[in-house]
Amino acid sequence: MSQIELESVSSSSKRTGIPIDRFYNLVREGILPPGVVVRLGRQIRIHPGRLDQFIEGGGKALPGGWRREAR
Repeated sequence: MSQIELESVSSSSKRTGIPIDRFYNLVREGILPPGVVVRLGRQIRIHPGRLDQFIEGGGKALPGGWRREAR
């Protein structure tokens, strides 16, 4: 069985240049898909290869676009 290398949100944040609090918001809001985000109990890990594919594929827009309504 091959070993999958997962990285912390902090590492992914630094690697992509996205602030860590914004990265957690992307996870919480479901913008990053389940294949990218791996939850291990209360821990959140990121699959770096799938994150790169997600970004290269154009990502995903926020629901409602830039005029997103307040919750």
